[in-house]
Amino acid sequence: MVTLIDTMDTLYLMGNYTEFFRNVERLRGMRFGVDQNVSVFETNIRVLGGLMGAHFLATETLTSPVPVNSIWDGEGNVRSGPSTDGDCCSIKGFCNGTSYVYDGVLVSLMEDLGTRILPAFDTDTGIPYGTVNLVSGVPKGETKIASLAGAGSLSIEMEALSRLTGDGIYGRVGRKSVKALWRRRNAETGLVGKHVDVGSGRWVETVSGVGSNSDSFYEYLLKYSLLFPEDEDFWIMFQDVWSSVEEHVKQGLWYGDVDMARGNKGGSRTRFESLASFVPGLQVLLGELPEASKSLNAFYAVRSKYNFLPERFDYEAWDVEGGGSDGAGQHPLRPEIYESAYLLGRALKAINGNDGGWLEPLEDAIRDIEKYTRTDCGYASIENVVTKKLKDDMPSYFLSETLKYLYLAFDDDNKIHEDGAGWIFTTEAHPIKWLPDLDKEAKEKAVKDDFHTKAQNRKMDELQKTEIAKAKKSIADKKQRLKKSRKKEKQIVAALGNGKDHIMNFLEEIYTDDEDVVVFKPNPDFRSDSESFDWNYRDSAGSFYVPTKSCPNLKHPKYKRLHAQGRMDYDRNFDPKKRVSEYCIDGTKASDLAKSGSSSSLGPSQQQQQQQQQQQNDGPQQTRFTMDGLGDFDVTSFVDGFLVEYVQTGEVIEISSVKSTYQGGIKEYIQVHASNRDEMTGHTQVKASVGDFDGNVFDCEVAVEGEAFPCSVASYGKTRIETMIEKGNVAAVGRIEVAVHGVLEGGCGDAGGGREGGDIKMVKRGQCTFEAKTLQQAPFKGLIIVNSEDNRFIMAESEDVNKLDPRRNSEKNPITVMVSSSDGEKLYSKLQAKAKAKESSGQSSNDILTGVITVVKQDNSKIFKRGSQAKKKKLGGKQSDTADLEYDEVVQFGDISAVGKEPPADMSKLRWPIVQTEKKAIQIMSRTRTWGLRMAKVEEDKYQLFVMKVGES
Repeated sequence: MVTLIDTMDTLYLMGNYTEFFRNVERLRGMRFGVDQNVSVFETNIRVLGGLMGAHFLATETLTSPVPVNSIWDGEGNVRSGPSTDGDCCSIKGFCNGTSYVYDGVLVSLMEDLGTRILPAFDTDTGIPYGTVNLVSGVPKGETKIASLAGAGSLSIEMEALSRLTGDGIYGRVGRKSVKALWRRRNAETGLVGKHVDVGSGRWVETVSGVGSNSDSFYEYLLKYSLLFPEDEDFWIMFQDVWSSVEEHVKQGLWYGDVDMARGNKGGSRTRFESLASFVPGLQVLLGELPEASKSLNAFYAVRSKYNFLPERFDYEAWDVEGGGSDGAGQHPLRPEIYESAYLLGRALKAINGNDGGWLEPLEDAIRDIEKYTRTDCGYASIENVVTKKLKDDMPSYFLSETLKYLYLAFDDDNKIHEDGAGWIFTTEAHPIKWLPDLDKEAKEKAVKDDFHTKAQNRKMDELQKTEIAKAKKSIADKKQRLKKSRKKEKQIVAALGNGKDHIMNFLEEIYTDDEDVVVFKPNPDFRSDSESFDWNYRDSAGSFYVPTKSCPNLKHPKYKRLHAQGRMDYDRNFDPKKRVSEYCIDGTKASDLAKSGSSSSLGPSQQQQQQQQQQQNDGPQQTRFTMDGLGDFDVTSFVDGFLVEYVQTGEVIEISSVKSTYQGGIKEYIQVHASNRDEMTGHTQVKASVGDFDGNVFDCEVAVEGEAFPCSVASYGKTRIETMIEKGNVAAVGRIEVAVHGVLEGGCGDAGGGREGGDIKMVKRGQCTFEAKTLQQAPFKGLIIVNSEDNRFIMAESEDVNKLDPRRNSEKNPITVMVSSSDGEKLYSKLQAKAKAKESSGQSSNDILTGVITVVKQDNSKIFKRGSQAKKKKLGGKQSDTADLEYDEVVQFGDISAVGKEPPADMSKLRWPIVQTEKKAIQIMSRTRTWGLRMAKVEEDKYQLFVMKVGES
């Protein structure tokens, strides 16, 4: 019966009206008085939601196109199978000429069911139990632990039930539950946990994320605010909690799991769950189409690897989590990624007149489902996405959601896509429409019927008002930061030199300058020139994907590059493993960067042609240009600098400007990360360098038994650049402490002292400041901090440490460096493996686990000579640099185009990368010594990049 109810509206939307109305009649007279324990959440979204979706669609065709004799036979039984002719008026009350008439019978069923699940809400907090008996209420001994999604995803169906029946109690308890959960968010991060005690309101699982046990909580906050805007709290609550997710949970393109009290600062589980692929659809509802495209392209890259999304995927290891154990490799025919693709395709079609290519992956999905999961009796879930082994299970949501979204994506003329439709899909894909709010009398009656006393309700209302006021202030602060960011971006655009006129004209023609606040303020006044695109609430083509309450202006300059390059489209070659900045535009400091070399320069006119060409391609491409004699370069600008890849060799150089605190002020440094893949061995070598803007550059490295890992330094202590300039290079050599059977500690409460564990210690980032970790670990010789993210940065001094604390300048403090999360995991795993091997053989593991930390200054005196020292001579009638210098000698800073003899055959012996700095510029030599980069400061926080040949005057 559950499957019948859950899939009724699928029949309707696919045009099978006969079977749809037969099912309506099969339910006539039924009641839910069954002595059965049921999930409140599942009963709400599948059964109550299924009845509701069917009712709303049936009311669209009160007089249906279906003859009564197709519904009933001559004896009063609901027909099965193909329709046959008969006396259409033989059944009294079901004849209107020759057509069936829907009389709203499903509402009484909904009311019966809603009343039976009400007892679950009778708790001290208003947060419902997870299980209820349909006859006797909450089962004796029922657990008080409920999930965030289970307790927080009841509001839409319950509110709609109140508005259908006129009884306000259903909507009231649904709203109170959501608000009670939201009020218990963490005071520092604004995050919520995954499981809560419904009696005390205490979080019993403090993991925060957007996947399992959480997903539909966020979905319903937004969808409720769009469907029932009368309760403004829901919009405020959504803005507040989702901005916290973006700030503290999101990592690049991914949403991992974090601790709700610390967010990303406390580390993150690099887990992508298939349930989290609802997020791009949510971003579409917010109007954040470029963000939705980036997210969805990344998630589809995972799907493309296996033909299906696994339940859990490690986006760091780029594999099914745990090798597919514990159900991680299963695919139970989930719909979320198809829902997101459907919504994004529909939204793009409303704006641009085409779906952005998002029908292509949906076609692939249909073929894969048919190829791998079709059985004699239906479609089976997949036990393992790698082996494609099947599991004997077909969930009802496969029929109610998965097939529905796939079907609707290709049915432009479906009734649900009609103008002014105003539909919102529930989390189970049941379509619901807005209904008028209840009158004052009905609301007052609901208060009397509430499970809580008048005093308890008053206290809850006061708490809610207080928290809403706090949230509004927080949102206003974020709005101000966004305004400043936009003002700065406009200044950057205005300072683009020769390209300014072209760019500003482009913006004036295509973009308006309406305020753009992504999720913090609605923008209902925005209108597009396109008649088919209207942000008005319940007044647009399929308004379930164009809400009023969100609406950034998609034609704001912020989105100019994504529009110009078609980057909201599906990209089969999208690589989510590359740094996220390649797909980001927010805050770009040189968004239309000028690139030049000895024989290549991309001005605005060429760039415009390149963008036009990209629009014609199948999918978006990186910004690429060709340098004569060398080949292709991919160049990406991001917030603090540039990333350049030499396509022919795969060598990558990333250069960035970094600001860090020091003694109450701000110091500007540079960071360089260079990588090169050895085609023979497949090994990728990565190097890291840091420096200032006064000619001082240091290479940072951690080495263990022949394998080297790049690192970064701190802006305090022994690895502060100013200290190393004064005192020289630093190094720490000795045994690395390793917990043979344990995990990395935070290093925040340990007593230092060179214990038996060794001379160098590894700790993970989080729990306390970097400098506090350093002071805690004296007198270890070295301290390796493993970042929680897969990058490295210059660690700032702590504001929490007393500036006069004598320990700050102690020679006993360890040399402190940072390695990335992936390098740290690899390094620690290597150490543990070695330690276990020694331990199993009865030897001391500490005898062989030797590590070396080095931070060494580059000596480039024989490579880069200042202009005053440069030797010049005539070559071919023109002034040029000497051609008889030894290799690795470039005679003038800022001109790496002059290099002498051919490089040695064994390139591995060359130091790399070669980095030179001066007051307003940074220069880097590639590993092959055939090309290089120069990043010159145009003005504060603005840089220009030059890609230059080496060996040509």
